[in-house]
This record gives sequence, structure tokens and C-alpha cells, in this order.
Amino acid sequence: MVIRTWHGRTKPADAPRYLKYLETKATQAYREVAGNISVRIMHKKAENCVHFWTVTEWTDTDAVRRFAGYDEERAVYLEEDEKYLIEKEAYVIHAESSGTEKSRMAAYIGQLERLYGGENWLDETYLSKLSTIDEGIAFRPPFEGGHSIAAIVWHCIYWRTVLIKRLQGYHSYRDETVGHMNFLEPDQLKAKGWQKLKKELEESQQMLVSLLRSRDDAFLVAEFASGVTFEYFLQGIIEHDAYHLGQIGLVRKMILLAR
Repeated sequence: MVIRTWHGRTKPADAPRYLKYLETKATQAYREVAGNISVRIMHKKAENCVHFWTVTEWTDTDAVRRFAGYDEERAVYLEEDEKYLIEKEAYVIHAESSGTEKSRMAAYIGQLERLYGGENWLDETYLSKLSTIDEGIAFRPPFEGGHSIAAIVWHCIYWRTVLIKRLQGYHSYRDETVGHMNFLEPDQLKAKGWQKLKKELEESQQMLVSLLRSRDDAFLVAEFASGVTFEYFLQGIIEHDAYHLGQIGLVRKMILLAR
């Protein structure tokens, strides 16, 4: 991992506007480049100026060059910099990092754990919700042609498995299976049984968290397909789980009201 540190100075009166610029447009310029892991902005007041530093993390030198060009240690300036900086320093500082930052990964793991069985803002988890559902409710669709709770749970297990397979390097799993495994037929679900489905969801949780704990933040921005990062897919799985947790609650209520 490459750490890139840039330094600049502004007059005290210009500092608030420049800080806002760094936090918005400048930060966005970094984050739009494939291979950027993080952006940190620091500032310090001095007697006649305010010092600013941007510290960015990159997967490798090639990623830095996508931002800065072939002479990767040369500073990059946008048009707005001309308005505020006292002078434009020609070069930045690059350093190799031997550490493995995992703060962003830990945040995603925390979201998965809270959604599955911990305390969260929704005040709903898969463990608490599924504990209120028995076999009689689990396999019953809310209306003709609708998906049962068992079907929804399997659907979540399937997409979690797609991510697990990709984390393990099996990138073609989705294309090979989505047509017949995205949603199983009712008789296939009943053959598995409700307790088995809940156990498979638990196992997918354990496997997914275990695989993610072995990765660092740099892995999140790695692409498994052109323009598609692991972070994008992981965010999608968390959002997918949250959506279907709400759907399970709605289907349960519809079935109970219909009794």
C-alpha cells in the first residue's frame, strides 16, 4: 500500500473556504480514481498561515499514477487551488505502508453482525425475526404467486453465497447458478425444512464474517470484474439483507392477518 502526503498553506482568512473545498471537490477527485483506499484531511493554524495536509492511501503505485500521471510524486493541483494557496509545492511525499488497515472492513462486518443478530437502529434482526416464525408460516406464500418467508430466506442465502464464492476466487458461480438457484421451488424448500434453512443462513453468516476478517481495507477497492469492486458488492449484500428483513416482517404480518 502506498501513502501519499501532500502539503499546502493558505492565509488564515482563506482557510475555512479551502477546507470546505478539500472536503468536497478535492476529496471526490481522489475517490473517483480506481485504487484509492482512503482520503484524510488535516490542518493546523500557525501565526501567519494555516497548514493543510491530505493523506491518501492507494493499493499500489499504478493506482497513484492513474491520479498523478507517470511522475507520481509530482503534486496535482485543481483550478480552485490557485485561489487559496500561498504557493504550490511541486512534490508530495510517498511512503510504503507495511501495516494492514482494517477500519472500513471492520465497519462492514459490524453492519452484517448487527443486522443478523446484534443491536441496531432498525431494532430488528434476522435471529429475532425468524425466531417468531414456525413451519406453518415459513412455507406459506402471502398470496398466490408470492414468495414465502422460506423462499426469501433462501434468496438471501444464495446471494450471500455468491459473495462468499467471489471472496474465494470463484467468480463464475453466479452466472452458473442464478437461473435455477436464485429462488428455489416450494417443494425444494420444503425438502430442506425450515430448521435447515435457518441453519444455512447462520452458516453463511459465519463464513462471510470469517472471510472478511482475513481481508484488509485495500481488498475492498479491488475489482473482481471491470469497474466492480468487492466493496460495491458487499454494500449491496448488506442493503439486500436489510430490505428482505423488512419484507419478511411484512409477509409474516399478512399471513397472520389472513388466518
